[in-house]
Amino acid sequence: MIIYRRRRLFSEKGKNNLKGAGLLAGSLVLGNGGGALLGEEAQKKFESYLLNSELTAKDKEIIKKKLENKAKEQGIKIINDPEVYNSFYTGSKYGKYVRDETSKIVKKLRKSGKNKDAEALLKNSNKEFERETGSKQAWKNLGKDRIILGEGADTDSLAHELGHAQYERSGRSKSIIGKAAHKLIPISKIISDSKYGKGAIFAHGFQAGMKKEKNNREGKETKTWDKVRSVAVPAALISPILIAEGKASLNGLKTMKQMGASKELMKQSGKRLGAAFGTYVAGNSEPIFIGASGELAGRGVSKILHSKDKDKKDS
Repeated sequence: MIIYRRRRLFSEKGKNNLKGAGLLAGSLVLGNGGGALLGEEAQKKFESYLLNSELTAKDKEIIKKKLENKAKEQGIKIINDPEVYNSFYTGSKYGKYVRDETSKIVKKLRKSGKNKDAEALLKNSNKEFERETGSKQAWKNLGKDRIILGEGADTDSLAHELGHAQYERSGRSKSIIGKAAHKLIPISKIISDSKYGKGAIFAHGFQAGMKKEKNNREGKETKTWDKVRSVAVPAALISPILIAEGKASLNGLKTMKQMGASKELMKQSGKRLGAAFGTYVAGNSEPIFIGASGELAGRGVSKILHSKDKDKKDS
């Protein structure tokens, strides 16, 4: 009787290679726009709500007038810009730093007779901030105590921007968290938006994925931090932006309530500012997807690299 050795359709090596390839494919999807696409879709939903909702409470104009008076008392100038839909506060210290440093360079260029270079720098700076904000008013008001209100801005928008103004300028708020978050925004943006920062986030996630797979192979338990760090680190990097936006909305709603806003106005404003916060979360989620992408890649590579070891043990 001839006994044929049972052949496996898929060896453990093959299975691991397939799993590894699948994880790498998932990493590519997330890392090459898949994650960003998910964020954009979520952002569109929140933006759609904002575009199709409006404040209908009868006291909205009364409260808006009170907010304008508060801004005037604090020396904050409100600029209406019908060319944009959004609204924003321009008086951050980082904005002032950018403007001051640019002015120094422009002066040096003009002093050395390079007027064309000076004008080109100013023009490019203006265009860059116009691209970022959609407003032609942004650059010339950068670093100044100003609130720019777009066409779609309403009472709740003004309250939110006034909230930012409380944390950006000293002496207006006692909130340590709110002020700290606003100070950390520039660092957060530089790290999470730069190609080097994104590369570091991916590498960190990759390392976490490799470690997870190593623990799985050796039968070791993965510590809680190692389970979540691929997304926890990028989440921490973008947290100053989200905390700052959340605190600005909470501050604005608190101010409206103190000014006697009706329950109806508070409810409507809360929903709209909540949706606005959703756009910030979705719009800044890319680093988290990059971290997750790195982890999937690390796990996938680890499975493929060690599939030979697994195959040798089973043979």
